[in-house]
Amino acid sequence: MTERPAKTWTIMQVLEWTRGHFENKGLASPRLDAEVLIAHALGLARVMLYAKFDQPLRPHELETIRALVARRSRGEPVAHLTGRREFWSLDLDVTADTLIPRPDTETLVEVALALVPPPPRRRPAPEEEAEGVEPHEGGAVDPEPAPSEARSEAEPREGGDGAFDPESATGEARSEAEPREGGGGAVDPGPAPSEARSGAEPREDVGGSVDPGPSVFVDIGTGTGAIALALASEHKAARVWATDVSEAALAVARQSAERLGLAERVTFVQGDLLDALPPRRGPHRPPREQPALHPERRHRPPHARRAALRAPARPRWRARRPRPHPATGRPAGRPPCAEGQGGARGGARPARRGGRAPARGRRGGGHDHEGPGRAPAGGGGGVAVSAPLRIGLPKGRILDDAGELFRAAGVDLAPLRADKRRLIHPLEAEGLGPVEVLVLRASDVAPYVEHGACAVGVVGNDTLEEQQPDVLWPLDLGIGRCRMCVAGLPGVDPFSLEQPRIATKYGRVAKAHFSARGLDAHIIELSGAIELAPLVGLADAIVDIVETGETLRQNGLVVHELIFDVSARLVVNRAALRLQMAAVRGLLERLEAAVAAREEAP
Repeated sequence: MTERPAKTWTIMQVLEWTRGHFENKGLASPRLDAEVLIAHALGLARVMLYAKFDQPLRPHELETIRALVARRSRGEPVAHLTGRREFWSLDLDVTADTLIPRPDTETLVEVALALVPPPPRRRPAPEEEAEGVEPHEGGAVDPEPAPSEARSEAEPREGGDGAFDPESATGEARSEAEPREGGGGAVDPGPAPSEARSGAEPREDVGGSVDPGPSVFVDIGTGTGAIALALASEHKAARVWATDVSEAALAVARQSAERLGLAERVTFVQGDLLDALPPRRGPHRPPREQPALHPERRHRPPHARRAALRAPARPRWRARRPRPHPATGRPAGRPPCAEGQGGARGGARPARRGGRAPARGRRGGGHDHEGPGRAPAGGGGGVAVSAPLRIGLPKGRILDDAGELFRAAGVDLAPLRADKRRLIHPLEAEGLGPVEVLVLRASDVAPYVEHGACAVGVVGNDTLEEQQPDVLWPLDLGIGRCRMCVAGLPGVDPFSLEQPRIATKYGRVAKAHFSARGLDAHIIELSGAIELAPLVGLADAIVDIVETGETLRQNGLVVHELIFDVSARLVVNRAALRLQMAAVRGLLERLEAAVAAREEAP
């Protein structure tokens, strides 16, 4: 018997199959994920997938794509599969030791760059004004004059007693910020005689204005180094420091810096918050050091002396952990900082006594990500947070169906029925610790989870496809099953119309489905009684969920096409998976076992 030859797959066929597979898995951006993974496997730019759409794929290329698709289907981020993520037009390295940079974090880079003053313009020297010579480099101060242009340190200074500067004899660089005549007052002293002039200290060009020196940026909890590297790439003269508590995250950031040619502009140091940074003394020396200074350096106005005495040596950071409550022994408020392998994060405001203070922090790579209770996310292996595991559940039939599964997982939802007016239901779950359950509208669960008000929730994938929240969908609970369908009158085929009118409360789903068929549907947003629209001529068809189809039959409507099957999914906040890893994974494993036991039951 002759064997049938193996099917030859082209790039376009694999791309379309992968897109459909990811859609069935409920991924938020199936086409984009398919394009990125296939382009990565083939070593092509995404646009070249369409330029070479008919190119056949070799067996080893198909195996590579299959492995990537399988891992993405299990919920691994695309950036972890490819090892790269673009941020600020920079191709950054990403691993499991860092979080993934988010596009909205680029706003922080824009704000930081906007705070940097423009380079000062040099005033022309008197001889230049007389000769009409324009300042060099368009009037900007030369950031570092050539040795031949630098003023000799051995020259006597004008306006004083004409004495030779004793510091120049030591062979060390003299601070250009020393008091000199013509300034209308004393200039703040520079560094001690034993120190070389820092590139960040003020310097005065001949006949020009004072250069404040290069700007200094500090990226705390840098993670992938996204913000630090973006600032270094934009501001060539800036000094950028990047700190992180995780050495593994810093290794990833250093690798990106070396590959992008920015390693010399960014200093990476390991440590907690600002502890990793070298202490920076201000322009004024403390009283104990003043006797050793040159007499000219000891001279400064009285207001400068008062300011130096008032200035603290280092910032005072508030306590990381609040005191325990005397009755419960638990912390009285949420800690203002949460740490992970991605680095320590600074809180937004101190904890309130007896309550939870939201603490907004920055992620190790990606920044500006909020976890449950608005606690900042960490990186890497996650951090245990003592806050209760907060679960968002939808009202109605799904809440009743979920009761059995959650009871098998150790979370008894019976108290929810006893007190329906209560907004937050505190529960105890064996092995999971304290649990809080919020009963919400079905359309509100996903936003609560996405923005960190809840760690986990139960949402139908119809709502997820419509809202497309940035959450994880690790488990299909198998409850609340129905279908998303195109329905209408028997004699009207909406797919034969050039611009069909579609009534629905799932506008995004409907628009995407008809666009995939090459139709520009006109979407009519409704919130109820969707079946009425075709009967009164408001729409040519509807897109809605159908369970038994009885309502459609009673109104003389039929199903034209199935879009996808609908069921309730367990969704997880991305930061909660790290900050409350033990509780979230424990609940996930228990629910997974309960779903498997339910499916195996006769």
